[in-house]
Amino acid sequence: MQWQKRNAGVFTLRFAPVEMTISYRWLCAVVSGSLLSAELMLGQGAPRGASADPYAAKQMHDAIAAAQGGDEARAIEIVRALVEQRPRFGPGLKLEGMLLEDQGQAGEAAKAYEAALTLSPNDSELLLKAGSMDLVAGKVPRAAELLKRRLRLLPGDEDASYYLAQALHLEGDNDGGVAVLKAALKKGAGHPATWQKLGELLCSAGQYDEALIWLVKAQKRDASLARIPFDLAVAQFGLQNLKEAEAAADEEARVQPQDLENLMLLATVRIKLGESAAARDVLQGVVSARPNDAAALVALGHCEVELKEFPAAIDTLGRALQVDPTQTLSHFFLSRAYAGVGKKDESEHEIAVYRELQQHLAFAPGAAEAKRNDALLGQTRGLIENGDEAGAFRLFKDDARGAVGTAGSPWVLVGSVYLSMGRVEDASRCFMKALTVDAKTPDANAYLGNMALEAGDLSRAEGYFNAERERDANHVFATAGLGWVRYRQGKWSEAADLIGRSKTTDATLLYLECDSLFRLGLREKAVLVAEAVAAYGKGNEAVGRALDGLLRRNGAASLAERLVVKR
Repeated sequence: MQWQKRNAGVFTLRFAPVEMTISYRWLCAVVSGSLLSAELMLGQGAPRGASADPYAAKQMHDAIAAAQGGDEARAIEIVRALVEQRPRFGPGLKLEGMLLEDQGQAGEAAKAYEAALTLSPNDSELLLKAGSMDLVAGKVPRAAELLKRRLRLLPGDEDASYYLAQALHLEGDNDGGVAVLKAALKKGAGHPATWQKLGELLCSAGQYDEALIWLVKAQKRDASLARIPFDLAVAQFGLQNLKEAEAAADEEARVQPQDLENLMLLATVRIKLGESAAARDVLQGVVSARPNDAAALVALGHCEVELKEFPAAIDTLGRALQVDPTQTLSHFFLSRAYAGVGKKDESEHEIAVYRELQQHLAFAPGAAEAKRNDALLGQTRGLIENGDEAGAFRLFKDDARGAVGTAGSPWVLVGSVYLSMGRVEDASRCFMKALTVDAKTPDANAYLGNMALEAGDLSRAEGYFNAERERDANHVFATAGLGWVRYRQGKWSEAADLIGRSKTTDATLLYLECDSLFRLGLREKAVLVAEAVAAYGKGNEAVGRALDGLLRRNGAASLAERLVVKR
């Protein structure tokens, strides 16, 4: 069973399962007869007197014998007949799930395990099985719930800790995953895969010194662990031990030459070491396998610039921007490439675009934080949909990061979920509640201002935005929102100034800034902001059409062709 999940960054964090506590180990025990009578009596709802049920005993025995003889299809047929006759017979459901899983029918196996779990909700092995399978299937919150239940029954259990740590990481709680693994280690966990997983999560947390200790320990105990050289390379790279990182990544490349994440790391290290030609060769392989990998294209373009292959660099970096216009470094390296071929105007334009995009990017939310917030908001939405507003409030209140601010902050977060669901009145009620609890609660006035703006009440919107800015003069939403108000009032200079100062990456707001600048006759600056609109508005057809019209109305048809049509 293999499973991979992309991190927010370049590299991949793997899911390499520890030995499972259910499978043929359990099956063989049943075959020996040592567990048969006990299994027949397992679970709530098992038939009264099941241990003396000759039909159930015979079906279980025959199914297991068939499986041992290599005829798993026959074994499944037998156990399904048993389950049809005894639908609340937990051991039969458990065996069905196990046999289906061994045949690769994960979806059907999961259903059988879930059915067995409803009969025996405290069966620790079923909790592990169902939890790990939910994790593989991407049902992360459900997986975390089941694995936590197993750990309450078996504190420090290594298998559950391993899977739960991964689930927490995927939910954005990397620190929680580290804590779970460390608790298991205190209880005596000693599997090298657990040490490797701890090293991976510590790398994600930027704790490379400690990560390296655990990864070295894991490798010494079991050098055959999947991708352990790659993990060591990540840790060494984080510590800026570049030669050691290169050696480890090179070792992984020899073992797994198609591991593109490792090849990207190897190329990145070589760029840092000034080995541009060697890095270029690696990156050409990555781009050949993944032609639309924007990060790989930018890195390849960088190498070509360093090697003075300027025409090739211009082509490569142009492809990177077609794939992802927010790749700001492309503009930086394009500036150098154009300078290399003597195109001074193009070089100056690209460096100006780079600076424009970079100042907005600096204020964009981090990918890891955005991912974590999305997971938390998803859980809260489920509670609200079920009418449990109090539960949603508690979830935000109990969350360490969600509670940062004031006592009113959880109400703001609940209100934001209502707003995302289109329940405007409930959202407004929650925002007002937040301000009642504490008049200086962050973001409440900004949300209310935005709602008033959408309703067309510019006066109220201005009041709310100003109130938010009194608390925080640099508040992005409030500053940009006030700029929108000024735009609607036809105050172009103030609109452009406020939206520009907000450093927003919202393409609609940037469009308003661009239009304001054109109206003020500030064409050069407007053109740069148009580049930002195109970059951050990729995929937004309405913004694309509006930008195309704006540029053509202002005599910039060629720019419209380059920014809108070709991207």
